[in-house]
Amino acid sequence: MVEQTVEEMAAKLAKLMHERLGIRRGENFADKVRIAGRLLPRHVRRDAQILVESLPLLGHPKLARQVDDRRIKLAYRGVERHLLQIDRAYVVKGRILSVLAVIAFNILLIAGLIIGYMVWNGDL
Repeated sequence: MVEQTVEEMAAKLAKLMHERLGIRRGENFADKVRIAGRLLPRHVRRDAQILVESLPLLGHPKLARQVDDRRIKLAYRGVERHLLQIDRAYVVKGRILSVLAVIAFNILLIAGLIIGYMVWNGDL
């Protein structure tokens, strides 16, 4: 069985983040993790950060020995498992409902202010 390199793992996870979370900005995996921010749970962010920190180390032969392969594989599986469980339609629906909730709140607030002003002036 051919092992995946960390760069391939990061590229696959970046593609999943684009597909599942809709993160279009960012040139590489590290940028996408930073942009994702709170869209990812803390434990998934921690696993993603393990991968991000290991990428520069693997470019140097002596520093590459410091990288724990088992830890990287576990981190990769954790991030991949979470991203594969995300339903894209659910994320889009949540964003739409969030925007609609803000609009509805603003309309109610403005209506309340208008009614309050009318009561204050004695027009109502």
